[in-house]
Amino acid sequence: MQQKEKKRYSKVLSLMLRHEPEAFGITLDHQGFTPLEDVVHALRRKGSFPHATKEEIHTIAADSDKQRFEIVSGHIRARYGHSVNVEPHDKETPPPYLLHGTHVEALPAIRREGINRRNRRYVHLSEHEDFAQLAGQRRGQAVLLTIDTTAAEKAGVAFFRAGSGVWLSTNIPPHCVVEEKRV
Repeated sequence: MQQKEKKRYSKVLSLMLRHEPEAFGITLDHQGFTPLEDVVHALRRKGSFPHATKEEIHTIAADSDKQRFEIVSGHIRARYGHSVNVEPHDKETPPPYLLHGTHVEALPAIRREGINRRNRRYVHLSEHEDFAQLAGQRRGQAVLLTIDTTAAEKAGVAFFRAGSGVWLSTNIPPHCVVEEKRV
């Protein structure tokens, strides 16, 4: 499968498993899982991928640069990025510092209001600089923000491990952002 086709698959799967499952005729459980077989049938029904297979979806899940998808026991879910109501992870204690990738234009608002989830269910954070940088450079010059998670937890922020170095949180107050680094 070529890179262009993988990207197209990934975008449709993200839409299906993060934002609009009902538009594809699938149902997500409380953790965001749905049978892989249902996803294959939905992809075929919608016409975007008339010959979709479980193997292709496994390939997309394994190759995703951000580890967006998880397949367990014949069920698939998006690990993070949901706008639909799912609670895919248990609350956990994070490492002392995590990174948030953003862009230069967002800094004034972040300094005033903190890091807010906006139209997503959670704020996305990372243990790894490369992942945070990927997120930050989507809308302009990337900036990596270092989050003091101990201070954030004291302020009432909840953290959830999404896997592969990705963490989710509730909104982060501005005083918990302890460093800015332009990349």
